[in-house]
Amino acid sequence: MPLTNDPKIIGDEYDIIIVGGGSSGCVLAGMLSEAARHEGRRLSILLIESGRDNHNDPNVVRPGRYWANLNPNLGYFNNIKGNLDHCGREIEVAVPNILGGGGSVNFMMYTRASASDFDDWRTEGWYAEDLVPILRKLENYQFTRDSNPDQSVHGFSGPFAVSHGPNFREQIDPNAGEVYHAAQKLGYPIVADMQNMRNGVGFSEWPKWIDPVTGHRQDPAHRYIHPNISEHTNNGLTVLCEHKVVRVIIKEGRATGVEIAYSHTTSVTEPIKVKTTDANAPSHPAVSSSVQEIRARSMVVLTAGTANTPQLLERSGIGSSEILLKANVECLVDLPGVGENLQDHLAGSQYFYRFDKDTLPHYNDYLGGDPAAMLEADEEFKQGKGPHSMNFIGGAGRIRPTEEELQEMGPAFRNLWNAYYLNAPDKALFINCFLERPMNDPQWTFLTPEYSYKIIIPYTLYPVSRGSIHITSSSINALPEFRPQYLLDPRDLPPHVLAYKHQREFVRRMPSFRGEVREFHPPFSEASAARCIEYPTAEQRVEIANSKVVYTGEDNKVIEEWVKANFFAVWHWLGTAAMRPRAQGGVVDENLNVYGVQGLKVADLSICPENVGANTYSTALLLGGKAAEIVAKELGLGMSDTSYNNRVLN
Repeated sequence: MPLTNDPKIIGDEYDIIIVGGGSSGCVLAGMLSEAARHEGRRLSILLIESGRDNHNDPNVVRPGRYWANLNPNLGYFNNIKGNLDHCGREIEVAVPNILGGGGSVNFMMYTRASASDFDDWRTEGWYAEDLVPILRKLENYQFTRDSNPDQSVHGFSGPFAVSHGPNFREQIDPNAGEVYHAAQKLGYPIVADMQNMRNGVGFSEWPKWIDPVTGHRQDPAHRYIHPNISEHTNNGLTVLCEHKVVRVIIKEGRATGVEIAYSHTTSVTEPIKVKTTDANAPSHPAVSSSVQEIRARSMVVLTAGTANTPQLLERSGIGSSEILLKANVECLVDLPGVGENLQDHLAGSQYFYRFDKDTLPHYNDYLGGDPAAMLEADEEFKQGKGPHSMNFIGGAGRIRPTEEELQEMGPAFRNLWNAYYLNAPDKALFINCFLERPMNDPQWTFLTPEYSYKIIIPYTLYPVSRGSIHITSSSINALPEFRPQYLLDPRDLPPHVLAYKHQREFVRRMPSFRGEVREFHPPFSEASAARCIEYPTAEQRVEIANSKVVYTGEDNKVIEEWVKANFFAVWHWLGTAAMRPRAQGGVVDENLNVYGVQGLKVADLSICPENVGANTYSTALLLGGKAAEIVAKELGLGMSDTSYNNRVLN
């Protein structure tokens, strides 16, 4: 069956329509089609994606190109802006717009939620012990050197490879080695398996969603979609790219289909080639701009993501009656929880440091797109190695505050700590991420070639503030009303002050540390002991590595103002169609059914009622797998445990 952007060659009716070809949607579609094939059943599935195809896109399959993906001219993202009146600034967030969703463009940081995160949902069938088997089924956890992974919680034969990457199969990443050194000097444990869902404190080398043999990114489309639409398969999966769903058609309380329209993806310069088992199918689609109806015999499943799923529900007449009235949409089901409860992780800033370039070399030529560096990387990637196969993230730490630090964070945060964190030792307050980024901005004249430059990004995992996103019109082209509300709750600020202090002490104890880049740190007074030290002497570095900075109350205020002016969203959105009781603002039940409508489910990160203390890719894949099990059970379809790690992908 085809993957196409031409609606003229697809059918007008399917058993299941899945709206959104992101991480959850790809897993759901792929697992269901494989399950049907293994049982010899015909199940017709249409997966609709607003972005373009990602098949063998070099910026997708090559992990090292993820910084380049942020270029708006490439069209991998749609940007949404929101005002933060309480901070006096505007913030822009990016929503993936490509087959595979965030899995095609993220930083590939293998990070699992803590067990207590799922247990906090208090939903039958969704506790950690219920979900670990699905996580294991999805992953192929592979390392050539001893890392002592917890085999009771990891999988070793699933479709998604997890590794340290091909460049560091036999020896530790030098970045991670320095991370270990600094962590031990500060008294933190070095943890063999930070992703066992139980460790809340410690440092480790950060595993990656990268195949250690091919060096390829492990995105859901290449793992689940492209193998199921190749010429070697015979199933009912069809994929339509570059089309948006205008609304779900609801008749007599049941979802009967969808209306689609061309999404006007400006990044596509040529029509994508139709991949199909039908030799008579056209190879040069003519895209139509008209609205087209497609029917669903069994169900419609929304996997459009935290930003788009609530808007799609509202355009379909499902949401707050007041909001729908303002948008001139007839209210079919009054669900005030739609579009509310928006949550994210939050980075206080990115902090720049200088390092000895001989010990910790920087890949700036490559990251900056230097032609010679690209050619060299192309050659190395033929063997699955080189910078194309890296994500430049060597190590990270999960931090919980000490008793002394809790006292400094104030009574309001202390009460929050006692209620939420104290009895959940697997919950970290924040993560310190040590990584590289392009350093070729011509305005950064303070960056000199005699040093290597790297950054620390600390981000908090469980912000209290909640935002919202709602439609303003029935049109798919109308901008939504986006209220992110970052830092609205004053309890969200003390963790960022602590995170700044932690990452700074951490970097100062790395052997290759050579100074702080003043322009990317809070502007402490020159009279303050907390002022930046840009070019410390060897003697100063020894002193710095063996003492801690003492901050005054005024210094703390300087950090707070810096964070307010420089924080940025981490794009780990979730929560806008929460799985909780309807009376508590819920949108879906434990079987992902939308309240008040038959034949309509939601199966993406928007259903998470509370945050997860991790990069959300793992959770998004999990949601797709859990949804596949739920749908398969309803259809009387068995789920196979077949191993997929030996697939050969074209």
